[in-house]
Amino acid sequence: MASVTRLFVRPTKGAPTEEADHVEATAGKGLEGDHAAGGKRQITLLDADSWADVCTALGTEIDPAARRANVLVEGMRMGSTIGQDLQLGACRVQVVGETGPCSMLEDVAPGLRAAVEPDRRGGVYGRIVAGGTLSVGDPVTLEGATEEPGV
Repeated sequence: MASVTRLFVRPTKGAPTEEADHVEATAGKGLEGDHAAGGKRQITLLDADSWADVCTALGTEIDPAARRANVLVEGMRMGSTIGQDLQLGACRVQVVGETGPCSMLEDVAPGLRAAVEPDRRGGVYGRIVAGGTLSVGDPVTLEGATEEPGV
């Protein structure tokens, strides 16, 4: 079963991420304490397996916090969820698209930006359609799915 393993907020653009045990998600807005409120990119999600692929490609371990995504998920490939709804604990997220690599990644490790490009390894972003408290350990499922993809 897929689950939320880490949560992060980015208080201001370019600032380091802050890790949290739980965050409040507001439908149509985003995560409390995160600078990316509103718009279509209200939450970003990264999966641990894709991040492990990135680290393998680079030959080094890099903390997933460096990707600056809000949610790290274990047990489900996020790249396969675009166009679908995910249930994360009490929250529902409509996955809209791939989170493109940014120039800040090269400051973390040379080659990191290129390493996240294949197979949507840099994660996805979405809109929060049902808010609530999102916590580490919450289950992650596809809405209406009978099986979880990419496990």
